[in-house]
Amino acid sequence: MGQAVLGSLLRIVAGLVLNFIASLIFRPKLPDAPKQEGPNEIREATGPRYHGVGTFSTPTQLIFAQTKRASLVGEGTGDNILHKIAVISSSAIGRVVSFVVDARRVGVDGNGLVTTEKLAGYMRISHRLGDGPGGDYPVLIERFAEDDVWTVDHRCDGLATVLAEMVAARNEDVQEIYPNQQYTAITAICEAAPISDPRSQSMAFSDNPALAMADFVQKPWAFDLDVAQIDWDGIAAFATLCDEDVPSKTGLRPRYRIGGIYHEEQDPIDILLRMARAADARPYITAEGKFSLAGGVPGPVDVVLTDDDILEVEQGIGVEETDLTTIASGMYYSAEAGYQETDFPEYENAVLLAHYGERRLDVDLSMCPDHAQAQVLGKINLARANPKETVSIRGRLSAIKAALPPEAGYHMLRLTSEVAGIDADYEIDGLRLDWSAERGVRLGIEARSFDPAAWTWDPATEEKDAPKNVDDLGVSSRVDVVIAISAYTFANDILTITPDLSDYDGQVQGQIQPMPVPFDPASPPETGWADLTLSQPDQILTSQPLSEGLYLLRLRFRQHGRGPWITRQFDTLAGTLTEI
Repeated sequence: MGQAVLGSLLRIVAGLVLNFIASLIFRPKLPDAPKQEGPNEIREATGPRYHGVGTFSTPTQLIFAQTKRASLVGEGTGDNILHKIAVISSSAIGRVVSFVVDARRVGVDGNGLVTTEKLAGYMRISHRLGDGPGGDYPVLIERFAEDDVWTVDHRCDGLATVLAEMVAARNEDVQEIYPNQQYTAITAICEAAPISDPRSQSMAFSDNPALAMADFVQKPWAFDLDVAQIDWDGIAAFATLCDEDVPSKTGLRPRYRIGGIYHEEQDPIDILLRMARAADARPYITAEGKFSLAGGVPGPVDVVLTDDDILEVEQGIGVEETDLTTIASGMYYSAEAGYQETDFPEYENAVLLAHYGERRLDVDLSMCPDHAQAQVLGKINLARANPKETVSIRGRLSAIKAALPPEAGYHMLRLTSEVAGIDADYEIDGLRLDWSAERGVRLGIEARSFDPAAWTWDPATEEKDAPKNVDDLGVSSRVDVVIAISAYTFANDILTITPDLSDYDGQVQGQIQPMPVPFDPASPPETGWADLTLSQPDQILTSQPLSEGLYLLRLRFRQHGRGPWITRQFDTLAGTLTEI
C-alpha cells in the first residue's frame, strides 16, 4: 500500500501547491523562431515573437520599409509611396477587427483604402492572417522584385502582417496627415485564431479564459501538451463558470473574459499564471497527470476534518497589521482603451482605509480586458491578501488522505475542533509531508480564513466607471471640444502654456509664428507655423526662445479627432496673451 498511497498523495500535493512539476517534464526546449526564406530575410524583426489571446493588439514590429514611385489606385507612376510591412502576430490570427494608425482606429473600404479623416486618399492597408505566407503581397512583389528587394521568396510563413502603402504628402500637409511622418506606426486590433471548445466539440474564436489556457498549454513554445494530457471535463466546467452572466452597471456581462499578449521569451508558467489571474483560476495537475483548472468562485466545502482526524492545530495571525493593504490597484488590458494596458479603477476597503490609510496592493491583471471584471478581481485579491487567520494542521496520513477528494485543485476546508475551539471554513493553500523515525509520516494542511463577501458584488455601490473621456482606443473621438488655457508664463524668453484639462483630456497641439503683417483674423495663415513642444503626461506646451515682438499663437485638442483652433496674440514686451 505504501508506494501506491504515497505516489497518489504526492500527485495531490503537487497539484495543490501549484508546483507544475509534471508540466515542466512535458515541456520541451523552446523552439527557435521559424527561419524566413529568401535573400532578404526579415533582419529587422529582432524583437520578441508576440502572440495574443482573445482580442488583442501587439506592439508594432516593422520588418520592411521602402519607397517607390507608384500609383495607389490604377496604373501609372503616380506618387512617391512608402511601403511598410509590420508583424501583428507571430502566429496565425482569426481576423482583423480594425486597423490602427498612430493609436487611431481607421476605417477602410473594400479595396483597403483608408476612409478616415485626413488619411483618406493617402493610404491603403492590406493584411495576411498568418495561416499562409505573411509576405505574399502581389503589389509589393510587382514593385520591388526587379531589384530583388521583395520577391516571392520573402514568405514570412506563419506571421500575421499588415502592409501599408503611404502616399507622400506636400510639406505643408505633412503635420496634418502624418504627424509622426516616416515613423507613423501601423498595427491592428485582432482576434486570436479559433480554439477548441469541448462543450460543443467545435473550433471558433473565444475569449473564454478556460479555453484560452487549455489552448496555450498545447503551444510548442509553452508546455507542448498533447490533447490527451488535458482534463477536458474540468476545462469544460470552468469554461461554463466563466460564461455565467453576472451584473454590472451597464447590464449583464460574462463572469470572466480574457485578452492580452505575451512573447516567447517570457516564462510559460508566468504567462499561464497571468492568464489564470484574469479568472481567479488555479491551474493544477490531476492525479492522472492531466492539466486542469479550479477556482473562479469559492467552492462548496469538500474537506471536513474533526478532532478524530488531526493530531495538532496551530492558529496564526493571517497578516500583521503593518502588512495590511487597503487599496487594490494595478493594470488591466483595457478593451475600453483599445486593448492596451491601463490602470483599472482602484478598489478600496473603506473600513481598512479609514483605519490604516493608503496601503496599496499591486494586482497584475494584464490579461483581463474588462474594467468591471478587473474591479471585482481587485476586491477578491485584496481580501485574500488580508486573511484574519491561518491554520496549520498536522494529522495521521491515512485519516487526512481519506478526507481529501481524489482530485487536486481548489478546496474548501471545514475544521471542527473542540480541543482548539475552532468551527470555521478555510481555503486550503497547500499540503506538506513531515517524516520522522519516531512518528512516521504525517500530513500537514496549510489553510487561511476567507471572507465570502469578497466574491459578492453590488455594481450600484461598488463599481466605478471606466476612465473618463476615452473611447475604445483610449483617445478622444470628439471633434467639437474647444480648448481653454488654464495658465501661462513667460520667463527666460520662453512661453509656457498650461491647458485646462478639467473636463477633457485629449492630446494638445500648439503652434506659433511671428505676427504676420497684415493680419486678417477671419483668414489666419495656414503656413509658417512652428510647433510648440508638448510634454507628457501633463500636456504643457513650451516655445523656443522668442525675440521681442508680437506673435500669433494657435491651440487645439487633437488625437483621433481634431478640435477647432483657438487663436491668441502674444506680446513678449508686455508678457500678455490676448484674444484676437
